[in-house]
Amino acid sequence: MKLPIPFVAQPPPIQEDDAGVLRVGGTCVRLETIINAFNNGSTAEEILLKHPSLNLTDIYVVIRYLVKPCRSGRGYKRLAAEQL
Repeated sequence: MKLPIPFVAQPPPIQEDDAGVLRVGGTCVRLETIINAFNNGSTAEEILLKHPSLNLTDIYVVIRYLVKPCRSGRGYKRLAAEQL
């Protein structure tokens, strides 16, 4: 069965700034901010309300990688731990 639309893996919405801090979705919001909010029980929608410069899709992508690391084993949780 051929899929009508080809799927292309997108890079995660994480950028490293000049100081080496990981930022989400081209904003000034730090990756650790999203991780801490999620670990403290915030939903993606609640995170968006606190940080409206983010995109809901980007928040979900971060949460997905937080919960289930990628094949390389370098999930965001590990990346964030390296930053702290």
